[in-house]
Amino acid sequence: MSSQLPLSIAATLLLTAVPCHSEPARTGVRPVGVVSTREAGHIATRLLVARSAKLKKLAWLEAETTYEPGRGMRYRVVREGGDAGIRRRVLRKVLDNEVEISGPAAAAQAAITDANYVMNAGESGTVRLTPRRREPVLIDGVATLDAHGQLRRIEGRLSKSPSFWVRSVQLTRSYELVEGRSLPVHVESVADVKFAGDCEFSMWIDYTSVDGQPVRRVVARREPPTSVAAPLLIALQQTQ
Repeated sequence: MSSQLPLSIAATLLLTAVPCHSEPARTGVRPVGVVSTREAGHIATRLLVARSAKLKKLAWLEAETTYEPGRGMRYRVVREGGDAGIRRRVLRKVLDNEVEISGPAAAAQAAITDANYVMNAGESGTVRLTPRRREPVLIDGVATLDAHGQLRRIEGRLSKSPSFWVRSVQLTRSYELVEGRSLPVHVESVADVKFAGDCEFSMWIDYTSVDGQPVRRVVARREPPTSVAAPLLIALQQTQ
């Protein structure tokens, strides 16, 4: 099998890591997003890293993104490096896909709402998320909330594989309170792809402005959130 096919598959599965714009969650279990349930416009810098260990290829891309509620997202690549194929077929595709699905109608299909999920309260501020339909944009997993009902983490597997070639996709989205809004600051996924093995992806999001107000601190890259992110950062540093 050529390396181009696994890269195309990886591009498809990594698209499931988005949308990553403001995501107010509305549930009947307990309040989520009680500080604000209105979508937040924002400007951010994103670092995207993807690697196929079996193919021995890695690439990274840094972009500035702007999200406007009701209009969607746009982006500008600031710098990039590593394998050209992964940059073109994977990292830029991730951003292009988020632009495409960041409009109100498409984003509603992936939002954490009662229309998309059956939600059951668990212990220690967790909510079990069971998709109402099998779609690659929905996660079969668990959401973790803080004491104020703010979304802090979502982890699980895709309710439907995005491709015949993909056995499974595990993903995690981490959230922080930024200027009074619960916003995603890190996304990662690991996919078991036939003939290509594990394909890893991480994206860090540093906000510079939320609702037109400057962000007073950078929250996304204080430390690697999980075991997947740390090796990717180390591998990235070795290529620079």
